Amino acid sequence: DDILVVDGSVALEDSTHTLSLTRTAAVGRSARFPPESGAQVLLLEDERIVGQYVEVESGVYQLANFKPQLGKLYHIDIQLQSGERYT
Repeated sequence: DDILVVDGSVALEDSTHTLSLTRTAAVGRSARFPPESGAQVLLLEDERIVGQYVEVESGVYQLANFKPQLGKLYHIDIQLQSGERYT
């Protein structure tokens, strides 16, 4: 089975945040990990949606014009086209 890989962060000094969604691949089968395209990716603060990532290229998502606040807790909610959901 392939596994969803989420790579990204939200940094205090940035207003644009990028994350990538890819799938694992068998060693030696491919030098590239297949991108996960068409997902809905939300950023939440205390269970309240504060931003939605936009897919800027296959498997790469950006959240623009968002400044996180020190001391707040954030998490992402991902829903794939297949209906799988990760929180």
